[in-house]
Amino acid sequence: MQSYIARKLEYEPRNEEGTLKTIILEDSQLLDIAQSKPIVILADAGMGKTELIKELAKLSHVKTKYLSASDLVQKSVKRLSIVNST
Repeated sequence: MQSYIARKLEYEPRNEEGTLKTIILEDSQLLDIAQSKPIVILADAGMGKTELIKELAKLSHVKTKYLSASDLVQKSVKRLSIVNST
């Protein structure tokens, strides 16, 4: 059984002057941000995105649902009736 290893994450919002400012936070602080706006987690394969989301779901009092990128694409294709023409 794997145990979760907490980490620090960083993001770069733009300030009023338009310059980027690096913010470093604990992964559990993402829940505070997610209360007011959606978050997108980008990282290379194997970096722990899925485990991060599962851990945040455990810590949250808000009902959560995990949806992978491939699941999202498949649901969008079905919903929009996009047909593969190959």
